Amino acid sequence: MTPLLWAHGAYDNKVLFMQQALGTQRLMKEGIDVTVRTYPCAHESYNSQEINDMAEFVDDVLFPKMPKQVATAEFVASVKYLFDHNTDQYNP
Repeated sequence: MTPLLWAHGAYDNKVLFMQQALGTQRLMKEGIDVTVRTYPCAHESYNSQEINDMAEFVDDVLFPKMPKQVATAEFVASVKYLFDHNTDQYNP
């Protein structure tokens, strides 16, 4: 399922702060992966932290980070595979 970022201004007078809480709780209850961020701004405004959080969220969704142990194990397995299956490898 596609993750969702719900970014919301705490001083929004059109979609009230409480509606964010109710909406995100309902989505989470339905099994949706929701990241909730609240910012000190109003409706139709933004701040630099919100832009940074959006960029980080998209980066994490498109390029998930692996735990170091998993990345190391996958790298070692890939190198071993290449050496085991490469007939042109260097043999001193």
